[in-house]
Parts: sequence; structure tokens; C-alpha cells
Amino acid sequence: MGKDTTAFRERFNAYKNGKSVSEIYDAGLPRYAGGTSSESLWHDYAADLLDKFEGFRENVYLDGKNIPTIGYGFTDPKLVRRGKISKPEAKKILKGEISTRGDSLRNILGAERFDKLADDTKAALLSYYYNYPAGFKDSTKMMTAWRNNDYDEFVR
Repeated sequence: MGKDTTAFRERFNAYKNGKSVSEIYDAGLPRYAGGTSSESLWHDYAADLLDKFEGFRENVYLDGKNIPTIGYGFTDPKLVRRGKISKPEAKKILKGEISTRGDSLRNILGAERFDKLADDTKAALLSYYYNYPAGFKDSTKMMTAWRNNDYDEFVR
């Protein structure tokens, strides 16, 4: 997804309009109910979204910024130096990344508000954060909009 926010906007707007992400994307992704739920449920959904939108590549490739990358967008030099990764190993690493980045995102957005979001929304936000963490810096327009509860501006 990179800096292209189109997919993020679609996912976030799906939540705002009462639809699940899986109703928008006919990709056979599991459908989760709105509202809060167990952490593992939205983590699984985030993994499904990242699998679909980030994609998996078993061999090293150069991303859009010519950074050596492997698996699900991993840039860790230790992984890249290996030159190849299996899908099961990459999924395991991705789940760890989702857990770590999910905790960070929850802290950035505020646990009280984050925990009230639907699983689809949490997964969409994490997908965006996974690809563009700089968008969640406190000084960005996006975060100003979040603090002001201006969701239309937040997804621009």
C-alpha cells in the first residue's frame, strides 16, 4: 500500500458506514462482527488483510524506495541476507509484527478509543500503520484530525 491511502480510506469508510471490510473486498476474507472482541480475532483479520494487500514474496526484492525486502514487506537485514523465506515462517514473523505494532498503534491512538473500534477498523488501521507509520506521528494532519474526532479528515 505504501503512501497510497486509497485502500485505507476504503477500509475505514467501510467501518463508518456499518459494513465489514469483507463486504467490500470479495477476497474470501473472514467476516468479523463490529465492536470490540478478543485481540487474537482482530490480529487474525489484520494478518489476512496484510497477506492480501502487502502480498508475500519468498525471495528478496527491492520495494518502491529500492530497499531490499522479503516476505510480507520485511526489511530486517538478517532476514534479507538469507535471500529466501518460506510462507509459514513469514506468517509467523508477520503475526509477531502485528502484535508488536498493534500495541504501538493502540498506545498512539489511545487505548480507550482504540479498544472501542470494530475489528475491521483496527485491522485497517494496522494495515496502514504497517506500511506508513510516519502518518501516525503526533504532528501530522491525520493525528490532529484523530484528536478532533474528524474522521473525514483523518482518512484523507
